[in-house]
Amino acid sequence: NKNCYMNKFVKAVLITTILSISTRALGLFIKIYLSREIGAEGIGYYQIALSLFFLLCSLVTSGIPLVISRKIASEPNKKNKIVFAGLVVSTTLSIFICLIIALTPNIIGQIWGQSSSVPVLFTLLPALVFTAIYVPFRGAFWGNKNFFLLGFTELIEQIIRFVACLIFFNISLSISGAEIAGTTYSIACAFSSLIAIIIYFAKGNKIKPSLKEIKPLIIESAPIAILRIGTSVVSLLISIIFPAMLVKTGTSSSDAVAFFGIVTGMALPIVTIPGTIIGSIAVALIPELSGKQDAFITKQTNLSLSYSIIISFLLFPTLLVLGEPLGLLLFNNTTAGEILKYGSFLLFPLGVSQLSGSILNAIGLEKRGLLNYLISAIVMIASIILLPQLIGVYALVLGFFLMSVISSLLNLISISKYLSSYSFKVCVLSVLFCIPSCLVCKWTHNLLITICQPIIALGISCVLSITCLFVLYQTFHLISIKDFLPKKLFSHA
Repeated sequence: NKNCYMNKFVKAVLITTILSISTRALGLFIKIYLSREIGAEGIGYYQIALSLFFLLCSLVTSGIPLVISRKIASEPNKKNKIVFAGLVVSTTLSIFICLIIALTPNIIGQIWGQSSSVPVLFTLLPALVFTAIYVPFRGAFWGNKNFFLLGFTELIEQIIRFVACLIFFNISLSISGAEIAGTTYSIACAFSSLIAIIIYFAKGNKIKPSLKEIKPLIIESAPIAILRIGTSVVSLLISIIFPAMLVKTGTSSSDAVAFFGIVTGMALPIVTIPGTIIGSIAVALIPELSGKQDAFITKQTNLSLSYSIIISFLLFPTLLVLGEPLGLLLFNNTTAGEILKYGSFLLFPLGVSQLSGSILNAIGLEKRGLLNYLISAIVMIASIILLPQLIGVYALVLGFFLMSVISSLLNLISISKYLSSYSFKVCVLSVLFCIPSCLVCKWTHNLLITICQPIIALGISCVLSITCLFVLYQTFHLISIKDFLPKKLFSHA
């Protein structure tokens, strides 16, 4: 029975990881394509619009898919009623919010202080409604542990968006590049929602009206929603405050928006690549931890956290050593390369913060997770207010670093009863392993750049750096090739 359970868990992680990596890779390619088509300033306006859009999404949907998944996992006979309740709550809120924005665009622009991004926001409003329609079905797939369908619909969304980008950017349109980016996002959300609905009903599921499930859904999702809303509010504040602080240092408004676009639209998508795999672990872990005994939670927490630490460190040597040429190659932007280099130090705290936050949600400590986030967010806001006059655009990177470090520490303290020394051992050895891996990366690139094309030199250096880390992890028995075989995964612990 133990082997059977582990096989199912590993299968869930592998399916989610493969689809997530494919989705993330395509999404990253789209970001690179957009950055080259509309430039740093256009990306900046688009990212500013996205910050408000994600806040609106948080108001509409946050907590609903997770709560639906937990309810369906524990009460599968209520699935049709729970999905209906989620659909009523999310779509009603989305339509109400869209109407308010559509009727008061000038007021929104004045309050927001980002009038140039208002047209971009309007192109994203249809995506808000389609996302609201999609999330209850996403929760149903999640609760039924149908991770393939969960990842498949998101992959399809990225494929449709990529095709839409190729079409829209190659025809003459009277709208800006940032508005085209928003339009393609809405088109992709429309198709993914339709596909999710078709799949849901094709599998024999139904929607059963039940008003009794609405109130419990709202109550249970509220703490999670507040956390997600808080995250989105912080992102929105960053998009407003940071460019304004840069302008106060003497930077022009357009350059300030461009710098914001470089950090959030170019560098951070690269830095957060390991989060794709860590997110897969979290997605598979949340339904498994809900309602389990302490001993089981302790084991799964340490195993998942240790693997998340390893995953977080895999790209560190590459970004630290090759961040500058990588940014120039991908985005044709030297500043993006410098941000990638210094942003490499974000990898570890971001990974730990991401997984530990998910663990808190899974074991019913959402309120503690919210408090931890709020404390770290205050530090972030303070950083982008006080530091731009000292270190300019790098204040945003340092702010993200401080925020993720504090969030990680507070989350780990909150789950300390479930932690063992194993994760600490993995962390210390990972830091030490990065030293030879960085040297391998640097020496290899210095040698190959004189005889190969930059993309080849970068690719080989990156592969050898990651291989070096894998060999060291294998040598010190932190991972094993056997770990990737379903019956043996995690057996060493």
